[in-house]
Amino acid sequence: MPVTLRGSAIFVGALFISISAEAGIFGDAPDVVICPLESTVNREAGHVVFYIDGTEDDTPFYKPLGNNPVQLSVNDNGTLDTRIPSCAGKSLDELRQGGLAFDFN
Repeated sequence: MPVTLRGSAIFVGALFISISAEAGIFGDAPDVVICPLESTVNREAGHVVFYIDGTEDDTPFYKPLGNNPVQLSVNDNGTLDTRIPSCAGKSLDELRQGGLAFDFN
């Protein structure tokens, strides 16, 4: 019996790896989005890292890592809605091309 379970686990693991290599956790939406921050009087330059938290009606929504109160959502036209100027108004494809959005795989 343990051999059968081990074989099944390997099959399921290989299937998951092959699926995740072709897409993100939630389909075509990137798993991670990074928005650079410029320095201001109140903070140093840095980045806010967002992870995909789910989708609603095929629209991804993201939460920031840590306790940053900034939000990131995708508008109906496919652009990002956020207060962070480096990401606001850009599409997920633009961020992918710029190396600021990617999948875990």
